[in-house]
Amino acid sequence: MMSRFRPVVLQQRRTFSVVVDGAASQSLAERGYTYVKGLRVLDDVTVARLRVRLPLLFRGEFDTGVYPDEMHWREGISRDDAPREIVNAWKADRTVASVVLSEHLARLAASLAGWDSARIAQDDVVWKPPGSGPVGYHQDSAYISRQFTPRANNSVTMWIALDDCDREGSAADSSTSRSSLPSFHGADASNYRAPAEAAALSLGRRVEFEAVAVKPGECVVHAQDCWHGSAPNVSAQRHRRALVVHFLRGDARFIDGHSLQRTGGPSYIYSRYKSLDSNRLPEEAFPITFSKDGYRTGWIDTFLMP
Repeated sequence: MMSRFRPVVLQQRRTFSVVVDGAASQSLAERGYTYVKGLRVLDDVTVARLRVRLPLLFRGEFDTGVYPDEMHWREGISRDDAPREIVNAWKADRTVASVVLSEHLARLAASLAGWDSARIAQDDVVWKPPGSGPVGYHQDSAYISRQFTPRANNSVTMWIALDDCDREGSAADSSTSRSSLPSFHGADASNYRAPAEAAALSLGRRVEFEAVAVKPGECVVHAQDCWHGSAPNVSAQRHRRALVVHFLRGDARFIDGHSLQRTGGPSYIYSRYKSLDSNRLPEEAFPITFSKDGYRTGWIDTFLMP
């Protein structure tokens, strides 16, 4: 439904930039993730505005009139303590879009990954209320990277905290084990790490888990094959909310094939955006938000207007 509220849109701040040194890129390449303590990609005002919008989104109040691609949890229907997620909230809410489509986030992602340009694969709004369960270990490559070519280093994920994320609120876990066992739904507190442990066992390796405590506005950036998840939110009062942006390298294309022709091709939500006669990524669904040559998808500024 259309929102009864006037959208709050964050104006693009052309002078805002986030600079990291080579050690952060090296950590991403070698360890699978990077976190620079104290480095904020969102200020307090932006974090507060996003927090205001989240309850409206989960009520189905979308100020653009467009539904997101996925919505898990609805007010009045779902359990209050169940984890909540919306996929591609940027299409439904201009406040979220003003962050997801911002140039400075894409510039940071491209710099860390060593790309000349970056585009949006999808976003995820995630919300773990007090008492909610874990997010099972998974790799983003299982549902993002394998849909596109070139396959190597084609995606990075930026996980941005909107609340204090520590051990009580279920700090994000990362593992350096690499394999391809997807699935993170249905995990409980006793088995949410099991997929990563099984992957390590299959490779004859010992898995190591690292917990990262993140402050509001800070982010963790991880590579497509990095195993990651989070423990239950054991707090009785604190919520854990985050905005997650999945970036693709700007020159990525769909893999060959199409589900309508039963020839394979992209799956998950991406199949709906692939044409029968082209592997090109349409900028209506996968906007380019940063390029070294200055190019950005042309409709972004108009879309973000209140």
